[in-house]
Order: sequence, then C-alpha cells, then structure tokens
Amino acid sequence: MTLKTTLFLVLLFSFSTCFAKQSKIDSLYSLIKNDKDDTNKVNHLSVLGKEYLTVIGDFDKCISLSNEALKLATQLNFKKGIAKAYSKIGSAYIYKGNYKESLKYNNLALQKYQELNDKKGISNSYSNIASVYVAQKKFNEALKMFLNVLKVSREINHKEGMAKAYNNIGICYDEKGDYDQALLGYNNALKIEEELGNETDIGYYHNNIGGIYIRQANYSAALISVTKALKMSTAINNKHVMGQANIQLGDLNYKQKKYKEAQNYFTAAVTLLKSINSIDLLAGAYGSLVEADSAMGNYKEAFANYKLYRLYSDTLANQDNIIKEKEILLNQSEAEKNKLALKLKDIKKQIIAVEQKTVSKINKLSALLFVVVCALAFMLYDKYKRN
Repeated sequence: MTLKTTLFLVLLFSFSTCFAKQSKIDSLYSLIKNDKDDTNKVNHLSVLGKEYLTVIGDFDKCISLSNEALKLATQLNFKKGIAKAYSKIGSAYIYKGNYKESLKYNNLALQKYQELNDKKGISNSYSNIASVYVAQKKFNEALKMFLNVLKVSREINHKEGMAKAYNNIGICYDEKGDYDQALLGYNNALKIEEELGNETDIGYYHNNIGGIYIRQANYSAALISVTKALKMSTAINNKHVMGQANIQLGDLNYKQKKYKEAQNYFTAAVTLLKSINSIDLLAGAYGSLVEADSAMGNYKEAFANYKLYRLYSDTLANQDNIIKEKEILLNQSEAEKNKLALKLKDIKKQIIAVEQKTVSKINKLSALLFVVVCALAFMLYDKYKRN
C-alpha cells in the first residue's frame, strides 16, 4: 500500500477550542439580530456561514446562511458579498459530494471575483473548482485550474499560495503517473516553504517526495526524504505527518521484502493515528498491516487487521452514517453538540480524501483475504489428515 499525497485546498478546517467556536457563533448571531439590512449584515452572515462550514461542519446550515446573505447582497448590489456567498455555497457542496452544484456556484463566484478584479478571490475559486475535479478524478481539468492558481498567486506575490499550487500540481501529475513532473512540483513547493519556515508543510512535502521515490523504486532517495519528514514532524509533535511518515517507511521496507520492519512501522503508525483519530490514514495503515502479516504467513493477524481495515474504510465510505450523526447532533445539549460536531467534521473532511481509494484497495485486500482463508483451510485440513 502506497500512501497517497496530501492535497492542500482552500477548504481547510480550523482547530480552535470548542469554547471559542461557540462564543464566536453566539456573538455573530447577536450582531445579525441587531443589524440593519445593509452590507454589515451580509458580511456577518458570510462569516457565520464560514464558521458552520470550516469549524462546525454543518454544511446545510452554511448553505442556508449563505443563501440569506446572497439574497440581501443581491438586493443591495453588493458584488463582493454576492461573490463570497457563491463561494461558501460552492464549498459546502464540495463536502456534501454534490459536485454539479459545487461547480455551478464556484464558477459563479469566479465570475464575480473577476468582475471585481479580486485576485485572492479568483485564486480561491480556481482552487475550489480544481478540488471538485480532483474528487471526480478529472486530473487534467484539475491541473489546468491549479496552474491558474499558480499564475494568480505569482501576480500578487502570494508565496504560500504558490507553494500550495505547486504541491497540488505535483499531486495531479502524480495521479497521472508523470513522476518527473510530480517531483518538480513537490520540490518547488518544498523550496518555497523552506524559505517561509513552515515546518508542518515541509514535512508533508518531504513525505510526498518520498512517495514518488518509492513508486520509482529509488529506495535510498525515498529513505532520505521520508526520514526528514519523520524527524521534522517529531520535533514539532505533528502526529499526522508522523503517522504518514511511518506508513511510508513501512511501504519502503515492504517493497524490499523486509516484512518484519514494515510491520513495526505500520504498527507505530496505527498507534500515532489512533491518538488523533485520523480515520483515513488508519484505514490505510491497517490495510498495509494485512499485506505485511500475510507476507510473513501470519494469517490470523492478517484477518484481524483486515476486519479493522474494513471497519475504518466503511466508516469513511458510508455517508449515511454522517447524516445520522447530524440528526443526533440536533437533539443533543450544547456541550454534546460540540463533541459530536467535532467528530462529524473529522469524518466528513476525510471522506473526500479517501473515498477515491476505497474501491481499489478493497478489491486488492479481498483477494489477499481469499488467500489467507485458503491457507487457514489448508492448515486445518492437513492437521485433520495427520490426526
């Protein structure tokens, strides 16, 4: 199992405290209640919609508030407010998996931002449109959008935007199997982030570069890159990157038939990722453990890890469960709402990244499970014959 790269999009979740979240939301509701029907109210509705989008993870509420902002902004001919409302609605539809509506609203946002010559808004719209294409596995279309993001980021000298664009361009080439161009994108991103001193993203990019080298069977170069990722992430206690790096090191050893070492790295990854409830990476780590255990003939352990792999994969793939959690959320006390919302947010965030990988991975592991079951049956039959 090879770890997929990390896609950096405009749509990022925040990690502020529950108290701060609720306090800000309450304050915004209070402002909106006392606002006149003017641009201030549009702006407050927009900010509140963003809170429900990126903090709470209640995408329907974001759409509702953004539509309210859109209606008022249209009445006022407040073009920036219109653009922001379109953008929030389009972003919410990405997370809901409604790509047709997401493209519709993000393109409307793009048109408005272009009318306003708002470069940052234009860049964000291109990035959001690209994220839809990535989710649909339309990597050529996504690549065009990310190249537009890079162009606009250069025009406004937005270094971090350039780095994210380079990384995302690298991911598109990676998915297309053009590893030389992917490496170029990742290394360009890495160079900028090193200039900025952004240690978290530097670790991600080293992991991405290491993944390419693993796929190219350049194991010595892969070891250097992934070891850097692990060292940097350990220094800042970033368990997400640490977990990714351990999976990569496990893959590296597995490719070289060092199955016990691979198993140790995959197990370390599971421990790290459980501590942060990283469901998508946990699914991958357990899937990799199935492969390592099977290679060593540990069929009972392989079967146990396969069940855990399916458990985490199904958690991500089954969007009906998310809807049920949202229904439960509405009926809980305020304290319970915050806890459940955080859990819901984590699951929803990771579905986009994992649902594309689930089908091919399940097919591979199902075939492996068949081999495991056959081996167990043969062992039992052989024991029966001897008795």
